[in-house]
Amino acid sequence: MSTINRTFSLPEDVDHDLHLFVKPRCMSHFVAESIRENLQKKRDQLAKEYTESNTDEGQIEAMKDWECTISDGLGKDNEW
Repeated sequence: MSTINRTFSLPEDVDHDLHLFVKPRCMSHFVAESIRENLQKKRDQLAKEYTESNTDEGQIEAMKDWECTISDGLGKDNEW
């Protein structure tokens, strides 16, 4: 797998713990896995929220209201 170099700033306590618990030659792998895990949590949360919004009565009503206005201002031939 190809890699990309990035420059990050870390709080001193995080840097200290990183050096304390992770071998120097394993840090890139550790950081990549940590980021990967957190991004997956964010993906899962977003998917959950998206699914919930599709069942939210207020959201459904708002979407119906917007659907009614989608063609406002269009002429007979669907042009502005």
